[in-house]
This record gives sequence, C-alpha cells and structure tokens, in this order.
Amino acid sequence: GILAKREAAARAYSAKLKKIKGVMTPDETPGIKISWFVYVVSLAQGIDRNSVMEQLQRKGIGCRPYFQPLHLQPFYRKLFGYSEGDYPNTERVSSATLALPFFNDITEQQMDYVVDMLQQTIELVSC
Repeated sequence: GILAKREAAARAYSAKLKKIKGVMTPDETPGIKISWFVYVVSLAQGIDRNSVMEQLQRKGIGCRPYFQPLHLQPFYRKLFGYSEGDYPNTERVSSATLALPFFNDITEQQMDYVVDMLQQTIELVSC
C-alpha cells in the first residue's frame, strides 16, 4: 500500500543521505510506525539552510523549510505575545530543518539527483 511504498522510499533516502557529512536523517524508533507524509533532514550547525534551499531550488529541486516554531505562528504571537528569541533551542532546530522532495512514486534516480545536488550544495555553502 501507500504507507509501505513511502516507508521504503524514506529508508532508501536515509541510506543515500548517510554519506553526506552534516546531514542528519530522521530517526526510526523500533515499534513506532511513521506515516512519512514528509521527509525532513536536519543540517548541522554552520550549514545555512536558507542558502542550501536557494541553491537546490535553482537546480530544480523543490524543497522548503519544515514548520515554523509554534510560538512564532501569528495566532500564538498575537494571543501570548511570543517573539523571536523566546525559545532559542526551538528556533535553532527549526532553522536547520529542510523538507526534501518526497511523494508516493519518487524514483531511485530522483532521490539520487536530490542527494547528489544536496551534497554538492553543502560543499559549496560550507566553504
């Protein structure tokens, strides 16, 4: 089914991405089933996520930041008066996450292209 297909794709992505220094793949916990509605990696400190996204998008790779921290969502800012800096750890983690292209029928070749371009981009922006 769909979940099995997405799980296989996520595992293939993770195996391919392990070779890139500074990219952390999602953890899988034994006994816990992940829906894999999105595939998100974390970039190590010193790798500018926004620069990586910009370069990948120039290469035709659709990627985006993962969710903005809840305390910075307009509703919570307005209701509770939260602002940037209130939860620095959350903000740091959020600024390092990147959602990569991920869909039911993603192919090995598409994943290879994303992984290769991500590796090249990280080498470029880390200099």
